[in-house]
Amino acid sequence: MQATLHFMQCLMTRWLVFLVLAGSFMPAQAELYRYVDDSGQVHYSDREPDDAEFESLEIKLPASAPADMSKKKPAAKSVLIYTSSTCAYCKQAKAWMKSNKVPFTERNITTSRSARRAFDKLGARAVPVILVGKQRMNGFNPRRLQDLLDAP
Repeated sequence: MQATLHFMQCLMTRWLVFLVLAGSFMPAQAELYRYVDDSGQVHYSDREPDDAEFESLEIKLPASAPADMSKKKPAAKSVLIYTSSTCAYCKQAKAWMKSNKVPFTERNITTSRSARRAFDKLGARAVPVILVGKQRMNGFNPRRLQDLLDAP
């Protein structure tokens, strides 16, 4: 008898915990009443009016507050890296961008004439040259590159 009572108490406790948790994840719902009084004034109330015809309005509230849009990540910037086939820093920069899932376009100045012309137009003297949006970085510094990627 004692074991059955203990089992029932445990079962009821678990059921109550389940209901409380399930209820906390459901969207809140409120009922609102709209009515017009004798003078034609429109009223809204959370209680049914006693002496007037009313319309029941159902309001569904979200389960949680809307996300803070100010923390939204900025759109990904285009990243272009000028490299050469023998540049160790270029390889480090590309490896860093791959490991950090930064999409980039590579232009190798030793294998592409158009890449070399564009590189020369920049007035650059050495590779890598990394363009993040309109910002330019000569050489490779992981912190500086991350700052350029995070900047608005």
